[in-house]
Parts: sequence; structure tokens; C-alpha cells
Amino acid sequence: MTVHISTATVFAHENQNNLMNLHFNPMVYFDDCWEFPAGYLDKIKWVIESEIYGNHEFTSEISGSSLIESAQKGNVLEFHLVIKNVPFQYENSACKLKFTAVLNSHEHREFDEEFWGVVKTRWSKGLQ
Repeated sequence: MTVHISTATVFAHENQNNLMNLHFNPMVYFDDCWEFPAGYLDKIKWVIESEIYGNHEFTSEISGSSLIESAQKGNVLEFHLVIKNVPFQYENSACKLKFTAVLNSHEHREFDEEFWGVVKTRWSKGLQ
């Protein structure tokens, strides 16, 4: 079973504390897998590693099963990931995104995946 993500772009937005919130909303495609309910996925952990932004763990929730049907056998889940109050940075940055989880079902499976990505900074109008 292979795991693919729809995007590897993390957006950084200035918040009211003059810090940044990181947002990442990937659709995750579990290739060659049955369409398991989102609740069967346990111990979900998303981590970002970046020289500029540092290493942080996202607060994670599954938005639900995707409305997109896969043309092949597989399952698609949509994630909503947030990290709040990261020190402010002006630069875009390369990053590594790490996803770990356990599928607890008749088909027990542990996931430990890494993806290369980018953090895109969106400044407030006052900083542009």
C-alpha cells in the first residue's frame, strides 16, 4: 500500500500575536487499499521539519472521506492540519512533512511516510 498526498504546500499566515499559524490541508490517497472509515486510522501524527520554521507537530483532524472517488482501488481522506504561534518569518522555506498512523482493521497497517514540501509565507497588508 502506497500513500500519496495531493499537495505539499504549507501556508504561513501572520496572526494577531505577531506570530504565524501554519495551515496544511492535504488529501491523502491510500493506494491499493479498501475504503476504510476515517475512524479506523489511529495514532495520527503529522510533523513539519524546516530549517527556517523549526520542527513542529501539527494539530490534526480528518475533515472526512473525500468526495473524490478514486479511479482505482484506494481510499482518499482529507486532513485539516494547523500549528499556531510559530515565530514570524519573512521567507518561504523548503520543508519535510512526516506522516505516521496506524490502520486498525482486519488489514492492520502502520504508515511512516515522508514528503518534501514548501512553506509559503503570506504577509498581512501592512508588511507587504
